[in-house]
Amino acid sequence: MTRVTMRPFRADGDRYVAEVGPDERYALWRVTADVVEMLAPHASGQGGPASAAEPGSGQLDDLLGTAWSSGPVAPPTDPALRRLVPDASREDDAVGQEFRRLTQADLVDEKSERLRHLARLLGAGDAVVVQRADADRFAGALTDLRLVLAERLGLTTDEQVERLYDDVVAGRARGSDARRAFAGVFLLAGWLQESLVGLMLDQLRRGAT
Repeated sequence: MTRVTMRPFRADGDRYVAEVGPDERYALWRVTADVVEMLAPHASGQGGPASAAEPGSGQLDDLLGTAWSSGPVAPPTDPALRRLVPDASREDDAVGQEFRRLTQADLVDEKSERLRHLARLLGAGDAVVVQRADADRFAGALTDLRLVLAERLGLTTDEQVERLYDDVVAGRARGSDARRAFAGVFLLAGWLQESLVGLMLDQLRRGAT
C-alpha cells in the first residue's frame, strides 16, 4: 500500500485543505464518533449510535444527524466529559448546579453538533476540507477531542504533552495498544489544529476576507 504523505492545512480560496492518510482519518473519526456517543446521555435527548457506521458507508449522515429530543440532563460523572462541561463555580455549589441546569444541555448539544460536523468532514473524501466559515467550529471540535484524550492519557501539563510527543516520534510510546492509539490521535488532532489556527491567524493579520 502506498503511504500517503501527510500535509498540514493550506489555504485554497475559501477553503482550508489538509492531506491526511486514510488510517489516520479513520482513527480520528472513530474517536470523534465515540465522544459523540459519550455525550448523548447528557444532551437534551437521545441520539443514534454514532460509532456504528463506517465513514463513507452512507449511514453516517443519518446517524450523526439524528435530532435530539428534550429531556433531563444529569451532570457527567466521567472526568473526561467533565473537562468538556466543567463546573461553573467551585466555591458555590448552588450557583454551579443552577448554571449547569440552565446551560449544560445546550452546551452539550452545541459540542455534539460540531463533533458530528467534524466526523462528516473526516468521512467525506481523501482530503480534509474545511470551509473558511466553518473553521472556528472545526478547531473547537478538535479542542474537545484533545480535552477528552488528555484526560484518558493523564496529561495535565504542557511538559507532559511535549514528553508524549517526543516518545511517539522516537517510537518509545508506552502502555497498552489503546493508550498508544489514543496518543496518536491526540497528537494528530493537535497537529491539524495548530496548522489550521495558524492559517486563520495569519489571514486575520493580513486582513484577509
